[in-house]
Amino acid sequence: DGVVVFDLECISKKLELDKSVIYQLIDNMDDGPSKLSIRKASQQGKYQDIEREWVGLSKQYVENDLPISSSCWVRLVSWDVAVFFFRASTSFLFFILRMLWNVMSTYPIPSLVIGTVSYIIYWIRNKRKTVVALRMQVTEIQNLAYDKLVSDYNEGEGCAALHLRDDIVHELHPGDNAKRKHLIASVWPRVCAAVRMDNRVRKTRKNVRGKSLEWWEWVAEARKPSRGYHQKIE
Repeated sequence: DGVVVFDLECISKKLELDKSVIYQLIDNMDDGPSKLSIRKASQQGKYQDIEREWVGLSKQYVENDLPISSSCWVRLVSWDVAVFFFRASTSFLFFILRMLWNVMSTYPIPSLVIGTVSYIIYWIRNKRKTVVALRMQVTEIQNLAYDKLVSDYNEGEGCAALHLRDDIVHELHPGDNAKRKHLIASVWPRVCAAVRMDNRVRKTRKNVRGKSLEWWEWVAEARKPSRGYHQKIE
C-alpha cells in the first residue's frame, strides 16, 4: 500500500527492548494506535517473510495527518503533474500508433501509396530548402571574394583562388572545422564556377612557390563592398 515498514524484531534488538515493551510504548503514545501500526506478514508473502512482524506509520495517518512542508508539497505536486503529462503523452502516442497500424492493416495499398507520396513531398521540400540555403551561401561567399579581390590583395593585383578560399573559410569559421569543410566541399566549387563566367575577373595561372595556381584579378571598376562582407556565413 506504499507505506514504509520496519522489522519489529530488528528494532527491538537495536533498542535492546522486548517486543512487549514496544507494544506498551505504542499504546501509551498520544494517538499511538492511530499513528503506528504493527502488521504480521500475510500468507501470500507480502513482506517476503511470514514469520516476522513489521511496524510503520498507519495508512490513515500518512494520508490525512502527516505534516508536510510547503516545499515538499510543491515537489510532490510537481512530480504528480509531470507523471500525469508523461503518461498522457505516451498514451496518446500509443493511441495514434495503434490507429495508424489498424488503418495500414485494413488498407495496406492506399496506406503505402499515401506514405510514399508524403515522403516524396517531404524530400522535395527539404531539398528545395537546402538548395535555397546553398545558393545564398554561394552568393555571400562570391561577394566576399570580390570585395577582397578589389581592396585587400596586393593593391588590386589579384590573388590565387586557393589562397583566397582558405582565407575566407578561416575568417568565417576560425574554430569550426566541420563548417570549413562544408564551405570548401559544397560552396566554393559553385563560387569558382560563377567567377569563371564573370568577365570582371581575369582568370590566369601563376607559379607560386613552384605551384601552378589559378589566379584571379579584378579588372573592372572598383565596386562597393557587399552587405555580406561582415556577415558570418552559417
